[in-house]
Amino acid sequence: EGFADIPSVLLAVGLGAVQSENLDLAKEALAGLQKAGAEVMERQVSALIYFAEGNDREALRLLDEAATITHATDLPLGPADPLKPTLELYGEVLLMLGRPQDAIEQFEASLVRRPRRPASLVGAARASALMGNSSTASRYYATLVEMWSAADVDHPWLTEAKQNVTP
Repeated sequence: EGFADIPSVLLAVGLGAVQSENLDLAKEALAGLQKAGAEVMERQVSALIYFAEGNDREALRLLDEAATITHATDLPLGPADPLKPTLELYGEVLLMLGRPQDAIEQFEASLVRRPRRPASLVGAARASALMGNSSTASRYYATLVEMWSAADVDHPWLTEAKQNVTP
């Protein structure tokens, strides 16, 4: 309680709460998402709570369910909905689990749905680099450098990308 009942707001609260290790707040946001019937967002927050609690298997199961729902929907138009694309989040969790080969599949699927999305580009680049595919990593980083050539000069992702683009 104490924050809006809008699913996108609840998702943002849930994601931020897990990031800041406030699992009680994340669980409040999760309850709001359940009440709102926001299936994909509910699974995203629930998965991250399980991940934070060390239950990787349940986290991946929930992200897999969310990904299945996502794949069954039309390609999105307009702003990201949910705020954090499921496939991108799935890729990030897989990357944290040291599974870059699985992560790259999720990031690439995310980029089909949301071309040139910076977080998916960075995730795909990192996964490619961890797999030893520096040319593919460089290609993803180069796309980010091109996109942000006149903006966000101090963003850590841009710095990372510039350091990893090969001529």
